[in-house]
Amino acid sequence: MWLKVIFIASFCILNVVSRPGGAPLSSCEDMMPRHGANQDQPGNLPVNVEIPTQIISGQPTIIRISGTTSLSSFGGFLIQARAGNNQLIGTFLESEVVGALACRNISGSSATHISMAQKTAVDITWIAPNTTEIIIFNFYVTIAGNFQTFWAARRLPMNIVIPSDPITTTASPTMPTIPTTTQEPPEEPTTPKPNDNCNCNCNCNCNPVPYCLAKV
Repeated sequence: MWLKVIFIASFCILNVVSRPGGAPLSSCEDMMPRHGANQDQPGNLPVNVEIPTQIISGQPTIIRISGTTSLSSFGGFLIQARAGNNQLIGTFLESEVVGALACRNISGSSATHISMAQKTAVDITWIAPNTTEIIIFNFYVTIAGNFQTFWAARRLPMNIVIPSDPITTTASPTMPTIPTTTQEPPEEPTTPKPNDNCNCNCNCNCNPVPYCLAKV
């Protein structure tokens, strides 16, 4: 009887404390770590979360979570990127200390710890979604200081994904309008007709003189 009780008790303890593989899929929606009866702590995250101010579509972004004087180290974490309608966006990459979680059957839609060993900092790589439009979204983070103490689903300030090759329209330059003028052909000079009434002689004063008809 004692052996049976000891075996059951040992099994329960191992089952409770063993979350070295990170957050379970059951944490995908509310981001609660499922640490038994332990309660979410009040207040803001006691860690720093550093995110670049400019996130480019389709490009990797490094997110750093680091300890502070309030919480110098932490054991576990869960992070997601959510856009409008609570949509999970982007892809988290795995590393030696980061595991990818397929929340909502979307590969890499969340990232979590691999080991509950205490960490002073961790770098997480996130690939922004490919888009031709600006995406407004927020990162959500859960931090577990240890098994008993955690801060769940804290929303970080708004972020923006910028298209890597935004479509721009360039107006065609307006060519100046050159006025067209129709030139009339020059008038041919008219030769005055000889004045038949002109009485020309050697002292001819007819007008015009050169066109007087000399009379013999």
